[in-house]
Amino acid sequence: MKHIYTIVLCLLGFLLQNYGAHASVIDSLENILRFQKEDTSKVNLLLVLCEKTGKVNDPEKYVLQAEELSTKLSQSPNVELSRKGSRSLAEASYLHAWIYRQRGDHASRVEYCRKALVLYQRLGDSVFIARAHNNLGTALTSIGSYEEANLHFTEAIRISRLCKNTNQSSVAYQ
Repeated sequence: MKHIYTIVLCLLGFLLQNYGAHASVIDSLENILRFQKEDTSKVNLLLVLCEKTGKVNDPEKYVLQAEELSTKLSQSPNVELSRKGSRSLAEASYLHAWIYRQRGDHASRVEYCRKALVLYQRLGDSVFIARAHNNLGTALTSIGSYEEANLHFTEAIRISRLCKNTNQSSVAYQ
């Protein structure tokens, strides 16, 4: 019986230590965030924080800030900054869809997958367009829209073959 208690205590200590280290990383990133300029580096940091927080904190607060700043940057008269803002907005939409998947809100997930797809199409990045089609197909499957999902999977495969992205092709086939 003592061995069971010892094992349980060791596991509990390990889990708490990892949680503390995780929280420390998030705190450090949040401190860096406070001093970031309002540019794509801040958006990228917000997206990293969104991914790192997972289910520990609410990642949506970071993705909403990233979407707001990305929208502002995408409307810049500076063409390069506008393009980077649009790419960041597409990534934020992709992560927003991921958050809704975690919550089981599949209708909102589909909405953000569609938004990410439109943004990637505007940017003309074939690899990301294929990824977005694939993600939208998966999201549509989760709400039972199998015919539309199949169209997006087929398009993901077609685009992936054109740009010789075998990794995305194999994902679409699954």
